[in-house]
Amino acid sequence: MRSSIKYSIFIIALLCSMKVCGQTDSENMIKQNIKEALLQNNGDRAQRSYNAWKEYANKTDTIVERIIKSCNNTPTFKSRVLIHWEMNTNPTFTDNNGGKYKGQTKDGVRNGLGAQYWASEDFYWGEWKGGNRSGYGIYTWPSGSVYVGHFSNSIRVGKGTYYDKTGTLIYYGEYKDNESIETFSLENYSAYKFSVSNYGDDIYMGETKDGKRHGKGIYMWADGDMWYGSWKEGSRDGYGILVKNDGTTRAGTWKENSYTP
Repeated sequence: MRSSIKYSIFIIALLCSMKVCGQTDSENMIKQNIKEALLQNNGDRAQRSYNAWKEYANKTDTIVERIIKSCNNTPTFKSRVLIHWEMNTNPTFTDNNGGKYKGQTKDGVRNGLGAQYWASEDFYWGEWKGGNRSGYGIYTWPSGSVYVGHFSNSIRVGKGTYYDKTGTLIYYGEYKDNESIETFSLENYSAYKFSVSNYGDDIYMGETKDGKRHGKGIYMWADGDMWYGSWKEGSRDGYGILVKNDGTTRAGTWKENSYTP
């Protein structure tokens, strides 16, 4: 009952702001409310934002819908809410700057496979060693651009792929000291994109080929579970890790969506 009352107050506040203020001021207020819900270390508030999104997303000519569209697209906004909610629920630990980590550890530091969410809204899923990003992973910026590739001591180095905020592949090749170092042509790479896609109330955020999940990707269930790893022709295929909403993990190999211990 208490959570439903809080949710009702949240919705009423959105609607009242539409009546009290002018359109521009109203939009700014609701944008700020959404941003605070995404940034605030409060999983309950992020969940209410997600519920508001579900209620209003399909209604035409509403102020909420226009704001959602301004956040690139509806799946992108939904994925950001899910990331915030899931990473702030039962994190493995919280760092000194308020960042949240979920995943494997060794001697009290990030080691193995895991996800890190910073207060800046940067997000990383991938391999760690001694507390640093080392190995292969996905790094996303709030702008929507994405790097998928190798890291060493948290620096982009070796083979990597860069996608812009629309998911279009911009660069594939060698990196050194966080910078691309090769001349790249888009020829023969039009089939590859980085996609944020709805699957019912679930979200896939990762690489695709010819519209199918293929490469590295993250699958987020609406109940709070997350899976990161390799995909092939639409199925989980290769090494990955399942992080449950309660914080427990299972790492290993998947074949055609099935865990193979």
